[in-house]
Amino acid sequence: MNRAGVECSGNGDCTDGLDTFSCECDDGFTGETCAIDIDECTNPSDNDCEQVCTNSIGAFDCSCNDGYSLNDDDLACDDINECDSANGGCQQVCTNSDGAFGCSCNDGYIL
Repeated sequence: MNRAGVECSGNGDCTDGLDTFSCECDDGFTGETCAIDIDECTNPSDNDCEQVCTNSIGAFDCSCNDGYSLNDDDLACDDINECDSANGGCQQVCTNSDGAFGCSCNDGYIL
């Protein structure tokens, strides 16, 4: 606690002055005592997630929609080629597309 009778919330560094104080907040926190979590997901300029952003206390995590996997940079998403694994579950023809795939039949067969 500083001379002003207030302390930073533990999410920043306190600078004590004569009857005053200031907190330098850690990344992801704001407010006079750094007690307020910033929801980086509400403003796209606060995060670089390509698809899905999930806020957590003092941080955020990126994830991907179905049919995509998170890239090694933990921000971007890569299409999963479902046809590469067991032909996507298709009996004959598997066609991959962004975030999805479809099954079809060879000539002379019906789905």
